[in-house]
Amino acid sequence: MLKYREQIVNDTMELVRIPSKKEEAMIDCPYGKPISDAFHWMLNKAEKDRFVIQNYDNYAGRIEYGTEGHLVGVVCHYPIDVDFDEC
Repeated sequence: MLKYREQIVNDTMELVRIPSKKEEAMIDCPYGKPISDAFHWMLNKAEKDRFVIQNYDNYAGRIEYGTEGHLVGVVCHYPIDVDFDEC
């Protein structure tokens, strides 16, 4: 795990820099564009890292690790409401 530490920290920093505040719903963005950007960043990152992903009409996503009968799943919500320009 330590050999991936720097990449995990960098990826986490990149994700939390996306201002994922809820805005007015749009076509294909049921929670607004900023949340959609963060949502798709996470799914694209997982797919790039060879996880199996599933997008449920942009309302929820699934990222799978493992094979049938031996899957690991995580359910999470990560609202980020910080203006990094003010930090």
